[in-house]
Amino acid sequence: MKVSIVCGVYNSKKYLEKCINSMLRQSYKDIEIILVVNSSTDGSADIVKNFEKEHPQIIHAFYTDEKLGAGGSRQFGLEHSTGEYVCFVDCDDELEPDYVLYMAGIMSAHDIDIVVCNFEKVDENGKTLYVRKYKDSFSALVQSVAPWGKMFRKEYLRRNGMTLRNIPFGEDIIFTVEVYMTNPKVELCNYVGYIWRDNPESTSHTELKGFPQETFEKSSEYFEYIRKKYSGKLRNAEMLDYFIYKYYIWYLLQSGRKVEMNSMRNEYDRVFGYMKKNKLRRKLLLGGVKGERYIVRVVLLGIAIMEKMHLSKAFFVFYSQSFLGKFWPSL
Repeated sequence: MKVSIVCGVYNSKKYLEKCINSMLRQSYKDIEIILVVNSSTDGSADIVKNFEKEHPQIIHAFYTDEKLGAGGSRQFGLEHSTGEYVCFVDCDDELEPDYVLYMAGIMSAHDIDIVVCNFEKVDENGKTLYVRKYKDSFSALVQSVAPWGKMFRKEYLRRNGMTLRNIPFGEDIIFTVEVYMTNPKVELCNYVGYIWRDNPESTSHTELKGFPQETFEKSSEYFEYIRKKYSGKLRNAEMLDYFIYKYYIWYLLQSGRKVEMNSMRNEYDRVFGYMKKNKLRRKLLLGGVKGERYIVRVVLLGIAIMEKMHLSKAFFVFYSQSFLGKFWPSL
């Protein structure tokens, strides 16, 4: 079965060659590599053109001046893919040589929609920071909030009308929320095949600070779309509320580091006002969601308790000015 590897390229000159070479080195050979170069200004496009010239049968590149964002680039690549299976790679990350082989092997051997693999996180110099090994497929689906590190059956995405959207912040989490709502058949690949680089120059470390414009508007619009789309079909409405709560707490903590106090107050009011208006259920926070990481459970429960005591706004304002942001992990 043919596998499409989709990679959006945006100002990633420093690590791009390593990323593309890791895709070309795959032991599984029935692949196509789709590179979507959007609005890059650092010479990334020239690197892609050289690879495209050397490997015209495998690499298919597209160039646009429009800034598609991570979600938009993935969707563009997905629409131009021809493989039965598709996986996504970020342009500063790498794949181990047998990544596609093992993932495609599990996909073809079982009647499933998604395969999730374990991953390694490295620093900018390639030093291992930690290795994440999931306990089972359910834990992988709850904890793994990014499209990377997964292989999808393209028919599953098409059948459910799944779209990766250009949302300024956390578009991967929002996409994964909808994935969960479709009740997919998932298998875990017990292989550390994806290398996630903590790149201090990446978009998530630079452009996504300080509550990017339209994040709240687009994210809340998408959550309402999911509610309506799956109205009456939700296998667990409480889980949707849980994921929404998780998304917005992560948004305030991740994007709200070192912002002005008034900026945090205003964004807090919008976020918690939205959650109150929609009467988000907090029941799952008390016992914790099965498969969720312990640190995430503690953070979400702690904030829910502070909210109940009318202290959460004061906490977020303090957080925005404090040293705590240094220790905030990615959810």
